[in-house]
Amino acid sequence: ELLKQDAKVQEGLNYLENQVQKYPWSSTLQQGLADFKWDLAQKAQDTSTSTIKMMKDAQQAYSKALSINPSLDQARLNIAKIALALQNPKEALVQLDILQSFQYPHSLDHEFGQAKKELGQYDDAMKYFEKVLAKDKNHIEAMRSMGELYMIKKDYPKAKQMIEKALNLDSRDPKTNFYAGKLHFRDDPKKASSYFLSALEKDKNNPSLKYWYARALEETNDLNRQREMRGYYQQAVDAFSLSSNEGQSAEMKEIKCDAYYRLGKIKATQNQELEDAKNHLNSAVECNPRKGAPYLELGQIYQKMANVEEAQNYYKKALNNDGSLSLARVNLAEILLNDADPTKRNSAIAQLKQVANQQAKAQYLLCQALINESKVKAKPHCLQYLKMDPSGVYVKDVREMIE
Repeated sequence: ELLKQDAKVQEGLNYLENQVQKYPWSSTLQQGLADFKWDLAQKAQDTSTSTIKMMKDAQQAYSKALSINPSLDQARLNIAKIALALQNPKEALVQLDILQSFQYPHSLDHEFGQAKKELGQYDDAMKYFEKVLAKDKNHIEAMRSMGELYMIKKDYPKAKQMIEKALNLDSRDPKTNFYAGKLHFRDDPKKASSYFLSALEKDKNNPSLKYWYARALEETNDLNRQREMRGYYQQAVDAFSLSSNEGQSAEMKEIKCDAYYRLGKIKATQNQELEDAKNHLNSAVECNPRKGAPYLELGQIYQKMANVEEAQNYYKKALNNDGSLSLARVNLAEILLNDADPTKRNSAIAQLKQVANQQAKAQYLLCQALINESKVKAKPHCLQYLKMDPSGVYVKDVREMIE
């Protein structure tokens, strides 16, 4: 402990590990080593492979301490806390139930609430957090968790009330600012971005915060902040690439997949970054192969590169995963329009007519495909394109076709 206080952390860790090897029967040393590693893991505030290993090593040392002395209640409680951090709420509940059966002298309501929340037992979780707040009305973690649960239940007025109370207790708390950002994300992304930025000031290495800040910037549609938005998506992806999948919640994994997708989509707009874009989008596909949007973006990249065979394969995969991706259908039809086979061309025109009311590009392709056959047939599609996308990339071409 003295070495750690002198910032000689590795030296202190090495000393404890050596002592444990000499005296493996000492529950005090086993618990001390576990405390040391658990403290380091908590301070790291990330989900990197090294941090996950540190948590598991701490959990193992606590277990060894308990095998020597089963009455070490704090060791058992910390095993439960580590299990929660590693997204193992069932394991946490086992330890908490044992502590409760031993008549543990301190309240376990907050830990029970956290475990129930992670298991999706939201009503039970809320009851535990209400008990915590009944004993301590300023318990910021319980207040914040209640706000999160109200958000899950879509009771936004109550969620706002809880989050604002927590902010009044500590306006700089990163977790509270994070939930405040999520609360305002849809109705006021600019305000949400300010909360996410406040959270980042205290928790600079959190990839989830970087992602949500970039998402909020994207939602504001502020062209002056596009570079900043892209930069934070890049930082989030870089951080996720170093993190372990173990110990990540389902929500965190979804965020990770979406970060790859969004950065790939941004880079796909630049011809000089198409290879980078492909790499990010392939990571998104590997992360969640059931999502259709990354396949659509990959199809558009290959179409841009004139590799129509690969483009078609990706568009088909996109539609197999998500039949509502009308742009994938439009782009497939666009490829078929250039086929010499009149049957495929007619099939393409039929497909375009099915999605013409959803996609301005479909109206343009119909306008272009029918203009030589019949200006009368083409004109309604040409005019509808101009109506649907008055500042689109094909406006000049369409006006020339119908003049």
